[in-house]
Amino acid sequence: MTKKEIDNKYMQQAEALEEEFFSLVVEIKGLKILGQHRKLKTGKSEADFNVQHGNIWKAHDAELIAKGFRQPPQPIVPQRNLAAEMDDLESRIKKLEDT
Repeated sequence: MTKKEIDNKYMQQAEALEEEFFSLVVEIKGLKILGQHRKLKTGKSEADFNVQHGNIWKAHDAELIAKGFRQPPQPIVPQRNLAAEMDDLESRIKKLEDT
């Protein structure tokens, strides 16, 4: 599968989900046109939509990574100041010894 095919697959899923949750077409003077604003359908929750929509795009990223089109994100490792940590531990130990 090409990157474009993967992108299209998940875009179709996202669009279908949006159609399931929102009224996108409005009728003006008998003409049905794509509305500028989305209106949540009765019985649907925007929170549920957000969760499902996020899951679609997480799966998209996972497939792109699995197929080698994208690199996995690198973890952010905080820089440690070991000298400052040692000083802090030594001062704590000293306080404990003094009590």
